[in-house]
Amino acid sequence: MHSTSKRYLVTPWISAAFALLLSPLAGMAQSTTLGGGNSPVTIDGGTVSDYSPDGLFVLADGRMTLLNTSTFEHGNSLFDTRGSWLSTGSLDLFSAQGNGTIAGTIAPNFANLRFNIGPNVMAITNSQGINVAGTLNFHNGITTTVRSATDQGAIHFGTAGVYGDNNPSDTKHVNGYVSKRGNTPFFFPIGSGTDYRPLQTLSVPAGDNEYAVAWITGDPTSTPDPSDGGSLHPTTAVGSGITSVSPAGQWDWITVQGTADAVNFRVAMPDMSGFASAQNLRVVGWNGTQWIDLSGGATATSNQEDSPITGTIPAGTAITALAIGSVASALPVTLARFEVSKEGDAAQLTWLTAQEKNTKSFAIEHSLDGRTWRSIGSVAAKGNSTSEQRYSFLDPDPANGINYYRLRIVDFDGHTELTRSQSIAFEVAALASVYPNPVADVLTLKIKDLSKLQAIQVLSSMGTTVYRTSNPGSQLPMQGLTKGLYVVRLQFANGTVETFKVLKQ
Repeated sequence: MHSTSKRYLVTPWISAAFALLLSPLAGMAQSTTLGGGNSPVTIDGGTVSDYSPDGLFVLADGRMTLLNTSTFEHGNSLFDTRGSWLSTGSLDLFSAQGNGTIAGTIAPNFANLRFNIGPNVMAITNSQGINVAGTLNFHNGITTTVRSATDQGAIHFGTAGVYGDNNPSDTKHVNGYVSKRGNTPFFFPIGSGTDYRPLQTLSVPAGDNEYAVAWITGDPTSTPDPSDGGSLHPTTAVGSGITSVSPAGQWDWITVQGTADAVNFRVAMPDMSGFASAQNLRVVGWNGTQWIDLSGGATATSNQEDSPITGTIPAGTAITALAIGSVASALPVTLARFEVSKEGDAAQLTWLTAQEKNTKSFAIEHSLDGRTWRSIGSVAAKGNSTSEQRYSFLDPDPANGINYYRLRIVDFDGHTELTRSQSIAFEVAALASVYPNPVADVLTLKIKDLSKLQAIQVLSSMGTTVYRTSNPGSQLPMQGLTKGLYVVRLQFANGTVETFKVLKQ
């Protein structure tokens, strides 16, 4: 290896079982450089680990070839390729804990690739992106590409390329462009860096096709499409049957080569609860002049975030972007904001509407697990309005732990729509105490507000209910119970449950 200031030594080698730990020469640079007289290098089997602190650099005349089951461990945070890096049937493992960068001007050719850098960012700044012939496993946080380079700087999956992770999320996806070559279905794990918005091709036409995809947050009317010359796609320009297009964002779709005729795909939607009902949602595509219907019918089962919806690109139609549209007028309420915050020991709900039509009220619903909900109040709506309206609701008695809230929008005709839920955590002091313990006859309940106690349940040490009442008082008769250990369970109006172990004498 060659460096102008410091050196890490690697000798060109071919071996069936080769393992070399790169180490610095005294007084030399803390980087490893391939090229300038020490190239080419071929590794056939075994493991090479490079821990040079300042990174690994492949110069224009540098050439590395990894064969068969070789593993190259990138134990540093920078890999810069301006020459040739070719892996065949091998593994490139990025293992340095912390943010990493793959830089340079020539895309490295990986066989199998793993980002094992913890919950950190892997920034792919190489102007040509990276090529993956085998499986790419993301064991990291967000992976980024240079968005201005669009498909050129993407993560390029080859015909046999596979996305090998099974748990992408808002904190684990590609913030940028991903491309796939070939004619097989593929899962594009893309998003914005904070929101996960994947796209999956379900069927692809025969031939040597390649598609690149990215999610772009923001109203297509004012947010440029970088792969379409920075053009805007007005949401008011709609084709037959489409009445509106969501301003939440768009998927940039690039047919790099081949054809996209009859490509069938599925996307995970942003929250559409304030935009349209599920039966009216459609995937729409930008054909150069307007947004056209690609779903051809109702394919969404919900309008909540991450719900799937499918579409098909018509044969002979050049589509450059995808979004979510509706075949009906926008919902009577356009919810501009919904948030929950702490107001002392209470939960303060605030929401804004941009417009209302025939809206009767907002029912406030509460949950402790995000699945089982109960109504805790209602606020009358303005009814009809084209200006911003502000509403609030105070829950004076949130439960200890995480509290979930959502709004049920009720129209005068009885139609309802649910908003996305919001959550907030509280650390609430214990609501009750019991004494004496051990107890002989009567257990006294010391409760700050007895009216909030809804039910009492007493369970034996075997878990059997031996006493229950939904009309509780401040004293609990215990004289009829046999001696032993019991669990007293108190349930309060806000959903909180407190339990006490009590010894009966």
